[in-house]
Amino acid sequence: MLSSRYLHLHEALGLGPMWLKRGAVVLPAESEQAGVVEAVKTAALPQVPKQVAAPEKAVAKPVPQAARPVPPEPAAPAVPISGAHAATLASLGLKTLRQKEREAAAEEAAKQVVPAEPQPDPDNTVARHKQRLSETVRPAKLMIVSICPSPEDNIAGRLFSGKVGELLANMLAAIGMDMQQTHPTSWLDATEFNPNPDAAKLARALPRIRAELELAGPQAVLFLGQFFTAPEQADTMAELCGGLPVFTVPHPARLLRHPLQKAEAWVELKRLREVLK
Repeated sequence: MLSSRYLHLHEALGLGPMWLKRGAVVLPAESEQAGVVEAVKTAALPQVPKQVAAPEKAVAKPVPQAARPVPPEPAAPAVPISGAHAATLASLGLKTLRQKEREAAAEEAAKQVVPAEPQPDPDNTVARHKQRLSETVRPAKLMIVSICPSPEDNIAGRLFSGKVGELLANMLAAIGMDMQQTHPTSWLDATEFNPNPDAAKLARALPRIRAELELAGPQAVLFLGQFFTAPEQADTMAELCGGLPVFTVPHPARLLRHPLQKAEAWVELKRLREVLK
């Protein structure tokens, strides 16, 4: 074996060719030998390719978009009703329908029912009142009727008391009449002051005042007060008086408060005087 250093040295000295024996082996120098060994080791190891970092991809920035309308939530699917539940609902609906039918039938029946007429009071008749009043009501040429006693009359215990009575007497004297020739009364004989009674109260009092009229037998009837000038009272007054002449003047109490109305009363009184002659 011959080191390669000798070959290089021989060549450097210019000694010409070096003759070597057949089969001689030239050993490389130590540095070359180390390089060869390293190369052999490197060649023996599996080659792992280097990983090259991939270039970063450009990330697209988000582009702001217009707000999109939120779609409405889908309606919840109908819950199937069981057969028993459906039967219950149908039963309730049938009961409600039948109840409405019964109520409608009851209302219709109520409309067709004729209200029973009030039974007459057997004690509130003209005949019964005439029996009770026969000794207190005297025959009179003129019957004077007010709607109800005034509070002063209730205190005094007689109709047309005080200044009201004095004015009434003067009015009658102006047509040649005296209070003794009259039968003063009131449609309502209750002590409660009620100058505007309803039709029901007037009807209940009608038999009693009719009895007074029949007992007094006057030639005419003089009504006192605005209540009797209302058109709705004409039928009731006619039912009381029948075919007798009827006259109406303001109540003396009103004439005391409104003296100018005396002229109106005087016109009516003159007509009454013509009837009573």
